[in-house]
Amino acid sequence: MIAENLVDDITAQDAEHRMRAALKDNPEGAEGLVEVDRLLELATPYVGGHRIRFAPNLVRGLDYYTGAIWEVTAPGLPGSIASGGRYDYLIR
Repeated sequence: MIAENLVDDITAQDAEHRMRAALKDNPEGAEGLVEVDRLLELATPYVGGHRIRFAPNLVRGLDYYTGAIWEVTAPGLPGSIASGGRYDYLIR
């Protein structure tokens, strides 16, 4: 049931609002939201606010990414044309 609720939340039209509400009282979740908001703040002047957004349903290799992940898409093209993220501990 928990997995079904999570899938419902991240695929909903208001997924960002739902994730922010769910994470705000969790210290680690709140810290992640601060990081997301800071990245949006830093990138928006360069790419424009209409071209960048927080997408809580975007998932990459969860076992080694340690921070924000990103994906670049282009209108009219399927899928992503670039992607990546932060992984602090890939090589130890």
